[in-house]
Amino acid sequence: MEELLLMGDEGVIAINGPDRPKPCQQNRQNCLILDELDGISLDQAQALSTFKGQYISLNGLTELTPETASLLAKWPGRFLLLNGVVELDLPTAEALGQWKGKSLYLDGMSDFGAKTLAGLVKFKANHLSLNGLEQLSNSVAKTIAKWPGKRLSFNGIESIGSRAARYLSNWEGRELNFDGIPKIGAEAAGALMTWEGKTLTLKGIEDYSPHTIQLIASTHNSSVLKLTSITSLTTELCLAIAVWDRGSVSLPKLRVIDPKMARCVSKWKAKNLYLDGLPELDASSARALIKWPGRKLSLSGLRSLPLASVRALARWKGSQLALNRIRDWTPESLDILSKWKGKHLELGGLTEVSYEQAAPLAAWRGSGIENALYLEGLKSLPEPVAMTLASWKGSGGSLNLHVPNLKPKEASKLARKNFWKDSNVILHANVDTAAAPMRIDLDKARASNRRSKNAKNNLTEEERFFLALERYLESED
Repeated sequence: MEELLLMGDEGVIAINGPDRPKPCQQNRQNCLILDELDGISLDQAQALSTFKGQYISLNGLTELTPETASLLAKWPGRFLLLNGVVELDLPTAEALGQWKGKSLYLDGMSDFGAKTLAGLVKFKANHLSLNGLEQLSNSVAKTIAKWPGKRLSFNGIESIGSRAARYLSNWEGRELNFDGIPKIGAEAAGALMTWEGKTLTLKGIEDYSPHTIQLIASTHNSSVLKLTSITSLTTELCLAIAVWDRGSVSLPKLRVIDPKMARCVSKWKAKNLYLDGLPELDASSARALIKWPGRKLSLSGLRSLPLASVRALARWKGSQLALNRIRDWTPESLDILSKWKGKHLELGGLTEVSYEQAAPLAAWRGSGIENALYLEGLKSLPEPVAMTLASWKGSGGSLNLHVPNLKPKEASKLARKNFWKDSNVILHANVDTAAAPMRIDLDKARASNRRSKNAKNNLTEEERFFLALERYLESED
C-alpha cells in the first residue's frame, strides 16, 4: 500500500495545482492518481479498498476482472475514475455496480451490450459518467432510464433523437448532462421539457432556437440565463427568452438592438438584464427599453450616449443602472442623468472627475433612502471635487460613494477631512489602515512600578497597566 500511496501522490503533484480535481486541491492525501498503472493485482485492489481518501483515478486500466471490480467496490470513497476501461462483461459490471460512492466515471465506454446494460442499471453510485458514448440509441436510453441514481452524464453525445429523449424523460433522477450537444431539435426539446428532474445542462449549445430557450428555462437549475452566441435578436427568439421568469438574462455578445426588439425586451420577466455587448443605444430604442420593469440594467458596453438616450434612461424606474465604459461624460449629460431616481448608479468609465462634473453628480436625486454611486475608474480624487461630492443631499437618506481604486495613502488623507463629518455621504475607499508603532514611556512605567511597591493596595488602573507592562518587557529581555 505504501508504494501505491507514493505513486498516487506523485500523480497528484504532477498536475498543476489549479488544474487538480477539487478533492485534491486542499489536501493531496485525499487523492490517489494512479493513471500510469495499466493493470492491478488482487493484492493491490485489496489495498486500494482500504484507502481513507475520497478520490482514486485508475484511468490507465483498460480492463477489469470481476474479482478486481469486487475488491474496488468495497472502497468507501466518493470518486472512482476508470476512464480507460473500454469494455465490461456482465459479471464485472455486477461486481462494480456494488460500489456505493458518489461518482463513477466510465468515459472510455463507447458502447454497451444488452447484458452489460442490464447490469449497469443496478449500479449503486449516485452519479454515472458515460461521456464516451457518441450516440444515444433508443435501446440504451430506454434501459438507462430505469437506473435509480441521481445524475447521468452524456457529454460526448452530439445529438439526441426525439424517441431517445422521450425515454429519458421518464428517468426519475435529478440531473442530466448533455454538454456536448451544439443543437437540439424541437421534438427532442419538447420531450425533455416533460422530464421532472431538477437540472438539465446544455453547456455546448451554439444554436439558441426558441424551443432550446424554453427547454433551458424549464429544466435549468440556475438564476442566470447567459446566451453567449447571440449577436442579434429575432422576434421569435425574443419571445422565447421572455419565458425566463427569474434572476438574470445576459447577452454579452448582442451587438445591435432596434426599437422593435427593445419593445420586445421590455416585456421580459427577468429581474436583471445585462446587455453589455451593445456599443451604442439610440434614443428610440432607449425609450422603448426603459419600459422594462426590472431591477438592474447593465449597459456597460456603451462607449457614448446621445443626450436624448441619457434623457430616456433618466426616466427608467429600476433601482440599479450600470454604464461602466463611458468615459466622456459632459456636465450637461450628467445633469440630465442626475434626475434618475434609482438606488445604485455605476459610472466606472470615469477616470477623473472635474468640478464641473462633480456638481451634477452631487445633485443626483437618488431614491430617497439609501443610495450608492460607484466610480471605480477613479484613481485620484482632488479635495475640491471630494468636497463637492460630500455636499450631496439627494432626495433624502444617505449616499455610499465607492472609489476603490484610489491609492491607500490618498484615500486615508481624504477620509480624514472634516467635510465628511456633517455630510450625508459615506466614503468607501481602500484606506491605509496600518497601525502606527506603539510608543512606550519606559521611565514612566518604572516610576509607576516603584510607587506600586509602596502602595500595592492603592494602585490606579493606569499604574496597574504600567506595572504589568514593565513585567512583560522584563520577561522579554
